[in-house]
Amino acid sequence: MTGPRGLTDTELEVLRGTAAGDTYSEIGHHINLTTKSVANVATRVMRKLGAVSMPHAVYLATRTGLLDAPLDNPLTGRQLEALLWTALGYTAQHAADQMGTSLDTVRWLLRTAHHRLGARTATHAVALAMAAGLITPAHITTGRQEHAA
Repeated sequence: MTGPRGLTDTELEVLRGTAAGDTYSEIGHHINLTTKSVANVATRVMRKLGAVSMPHAVYLATRTGLLDAPLDNPLTGRQLEALLWTALGYTAQHAADQMGTSLDTVRWLLRTAHHRLGARTATHAVALAMAAGLITPAHITTGRQEHAA
């Protein structure tokens, strides 16, 4: 059966599971698919939504009303900054160097950001922050170029 934006019920389940922070293995267990099959479904979801990643797919789905926005609780500026470095693909050590603080502080900022967002993984935290509009795809694409060196 096909739902909103041409997504099948299975594709919507994979999108919802990803937004909830479930791994592909966990999603597969719930909907009776292998991990590889879930990854293939996720690829179809990204293609249908025009997303470059699953966090981006969650953001687009939330923005267009396919998913409810899961976030009520904004982060502090430092938590968001540390999370943005994660979204850009950098290590916690790199974030610490750029933020002028210790690795332990960045790890603490990320842990507290994950907790405040209700995230189970770093990817989940980025997805939730994107769904809430705290991190946009522009932050990720332009930020990578601005901060590379």
